[in-house]
Amino acid sequence: MAEVSGHYHDASQAGFALHDTQLVIARAYGFSSWPRLKAYVDGVTLRRLDDAIKAGDLARVRAMLHARPELAALEIDNHSLLHHAVLSRAAEMVQLLLEYGAEARHGLYPHHEATSPLAIATARGYLEIVTIIEAAEHRRCGPESAGVAADEAEDLFRAIVTGDAPGAIDRMERRPALIHAITVEGWTALHAAAFVLHDLLCAWLLARGADPNRPGRHGLTPLDAAATGTWRGRSDVHQRLLPVATRLLGHGAAMTARAAVALGDTAWVSARHAEGELPGPVDGIGGLLRRGGDTRPP
Repeated sequence: MAEVSGHYHDASQAGFALHDTQLVIARAYGFSSWPRLKAYVDGVTLRRLDDAIKAGDLARVRAMLHARPELAALEIDNHSLLHHAVLSRAAEMVQLLLEYGAEARHGLYPHHEATSPLAIATARGYLEIVTIIEAAEHRRCGPESAGVAADEAEDLFRAIVTGDAPGAIDRMERRPALIHAITVEGWTALHAAAFVLHDLLCAWLLARGADPNRPGRHGLTPLDAAATGTWRGRSDVHQRLLPVATRLLGHGAAMTARAAVALGDTAWVSARHAEGELPGPVDGIGGLLRRGGDTRPP
């Protein structure tokens, strides 16, 4: 009963069935559903998917990604799965991985963008793969980015996160479509401004209709970006986060687990936990416990 309560808060004791048991077991092992756990047990693992990609087994890769789509964006041995498809010049495999969310602009540590799948395909003259990647990126940018080239949105995002807010505003004033443009990874100018905790730039963007609930990569909203950006360890980070979060919330942003923990909103966190709805996201810089430690007021 304790395990059921811990993993399936709303379970009905009177009508508890086999599928409910399967869900509890899956969640206990860290999977979101029984099919995901079953796929893992049946051998749909990152290593086996990587082997299938290297072997050029398109049908097997498609079946594995259908079972566990989250694997497409993961890395193995400091290479993404998309790297292996590009290095094999397997155009159909590249197309398939992109359909399942693989990132073409993530490079290898420590060289990053210079060693991305897109950069490698470009340098080697794999024009058919470059065309596939560019088409996929165009679809990801969505109708909000109509008329805005992917490089323009990337340059704007880079200008904001590197501290050139005046230059970014100048670009957007001359080209208002950039305010709503989306990068190939799903970020907007508001995500960037929130990430660097630039309250005045957030205010400028919100006043011009920027969406405070626009989901970016992995579904992260601008409020998540503000909470995520706080890992940098500045002594004034809590004081800078509070006005940005308050402004976003005041413009209709939905509270998120990352933001609630970063802000110290224990009431919200406790309420979601009691409802069984508190997610436990873990990313490259830690999970919710880490987020709370990074943003604790002095």
